[in-house]
Amino acid sequence: MSRKIVVQIPRDQTDRFFDRQTYEDLQKLGHIVWNPHKRPYTVEELIEELRDADAVITTWGSTPISAEVFSRAPRLKLIAHMAGSVKPVVTTMDVYDAGTTVLSSNYAIAVSVSESVLMFILALGHKVVEVDRAMRSGVRWKTPDLRMEAYELRGRTVGLVGLGLVAREVIKLLRPFEVTILGT
Repeated sequence: MSRKIVVQIPRDQTDRFFDRQTYEDLQKLGHIVWNPHKRPYTVEELIEELRDADAVITTWGSTPISAEVFSRAPRLKLIAHMAGSVKPVVTTMDVYDAGTTVLSSNYAIAVSVSESVLMFILALGHKVVEVDRAMRSGVRWKTPDLRMEAYELRGRTVGLVGLGLVAREVIKLLRPFEVTILGT
């Protein structure tokens, strides 16, 4: 019997998630049921699709796998979430209690987000926005009323609120700057 894999992502958005090669590889894994709508499935539609499904692929805005939905999906063994946190999509502990595998793109997203965080830290310290605006408006670089001195990151103290995957990746990126990290 072929595996049934339900892709919750609205059909008009799948190109954002699957390139041609990934699409072809996915087709080799089983019978793929694509969401035909330009919207998430309704709860009723999702229950109908998952009643005999082995796997489901979700992303931001997907209809949650609630206790009601999961109880009607006896063959479901895999939830593959193409985004970070699965909290908005997997809303029942029954999924984990049943031994269903839950995957997410959390780590890949954390790496990208952490690089953006470092970019913002450096941009703020070096006043990139202010300097850009001043240069574009024709303000002379060194004037008494234009305070453009940079605050270099090296040796400073950096505070992080929360120490999840993103913060841990930010800490790795900050190591060469020899900063003191304060975290909660």
